[in-house]
Amino acid sequence: MIRVGFVLNFKDNSWLGGINYYRNLINAVCTNKDRKIEPVIFTGYDCNTKDFENLPDVEIIKDHIFDLIHPYSITRQVLTRIIHRDVLLERLLKKNNISVLSHYGSLGDKSQIPTIGWIPDFQHKYLPEFFSDKEVLGRDRRFQITCKECTRVIFSSNTAKKDAEKFYPAFAKKYRVLHFVTVNMDLDDLPDFDSLKKKYQIKYPYFISPNQFWIHKNHTVILEALKILKSRETSIFVLATGNIADYRQPEYFRTIQNKNKDDHISENFKVLGIVPYKDLLQLMIHSIAVINPSLFEGWSTSVEEAKALNLNVILSDIPVHHEQNPQHGIFFPPHDPKKLADILFEYQTDQIKYPEMNLLKEVTEKLNGQKKVFAQNYEKIVLDLLDLN
Repeated sequence: MIRVGFVLNFKDNSWLGGINYYRNLINAVCTNKDRKIEPVIFTGYDCNTKDFENLPDVEIIKDHIFDLIHPYSITRQVLTRIIHRDVLLERLLKKNNISVLSHYGSLGDKSQIPTIGWIPDFQHKYLPEFFSDKEVLGRDRRFQITCKECTRVIFSSNTAKKDAEKFYPAFAKKYRVLHFVTVNMDLDDLPDFDSLKKKYQIKYPYFISPNQFWIHKNHTVILEALKILKSRETSIFVLATGNIADYRQPEYFRTIQNKNKDDHISENFKVLGIVPYKDLLQLMIHSIAVINPSLFEGWSTSVEEAKALNLNVILSDIPVHHEQNPQHGIFFPPHDPKKLADILFEYQTDQIKYPEMNLLKEVTEKLNGQKKVFAQNYEKIVLDLLDLN
C-alpha cells in the first residue's frame, strides 16, 4: 500500500469548505475497496482533528512541528527559511514511510519526496479588492512556488486550471483537474422536519443559501432582491447558514445585519449560522431552491450537495457554476438583484415537489458511484506521479 501524507493544520472551523473537501477526499479514498493508496494525516497537538477522527481506517500522526508556538515549530520555520527546504517535515514523512505528500505545497526544490500541490482558485486575481495588498502578494508567491516546485498541481475545476495555464504557463504539464463530489452525505435518520421548523423558528416555504458569510459569497444581492420583492408587496423567506466570520472583512457580517435591518427585511432573511450537517441536509431538501449567489468559486460544495439531492439551484452566472452544471439549475447575473427577485417570485408561485424518500435512496446509490470515481481519479494522479500506473 502506498502511503500518502496530508498535513491538516486546522486550528478552528473558519474554513468549512476546506475541511469538507479533505473529509470528502480522504473518506472516498478509504472506502474504495480496490485502493492502492493509504492516506495518513499529519497534524499538531494544538489542531482541531475532531472532523477527521471518525473517518474509517485513517492514521493520524501528531507532532509538535505543527504547533504554532512550540520550539520545534519555530526551529522548523527558521531552518526552512535558511536552507529553503522543509527538512524537519521531510524527516517526519520519511520516518513514517510516506511516498507522496499531497495537497500541502513544496518541501523545497531539492526534496526527495514527490509533492502534489492544490490550488482551489485564483480569486485574488479577479477580486483583489477583497484582499489586502500583502495577502495578494503572498498568494501570488505561494501559488507560483507551488506550480514551480511541486511535482503535480491539482485544481478542482477546469476553470482554475485554465487560469493557472494563463498565470503560470511554464509549468502547465504538471496541472491536473480533480472535480470533487459530496461523499459524506448520510441520508439515514435525518431529523424530523416539523421539529426543525420549531427549532429554528422557520417560516415556510423558504429558500436556503448555505454559504459562509465571506464577502465574495455576495449575500447582498439576496437582500436587494428581497427588498425589491417587498416593494412589490411579495413576501419571500430565505434561510442563510454558515460561518459568520470573514477574516479578510471582519465587518462584513455586521454590514449584512445592518442592511437587513435598515431595509426592513429582517422577517424575510434569517441567519442560522453553523448548523449540524444532518439539519442542513433536511433544510435543503425541504427548501424551494438552494441559492448560491457567489461572485467567485473554486468548486462549490453547496452546488454539489444540491445536485446530489436533485434540488432546484439558483446560481450566479459565473464560469465554475456553469462547469458544475446542475440539472435543475437556473442562472442570474450576480449583480442583478431584479433578475434574482423575478426568479424567486417565479419559483415560489410554482408548485414545487420535494424529493421522496425512495428518491433519496437512489441519491445514496448515485453518491456511492461518484465516491468511487472520485477516489479512482485521485489515485490515478498519485500512481501516474510515481509512474506505477
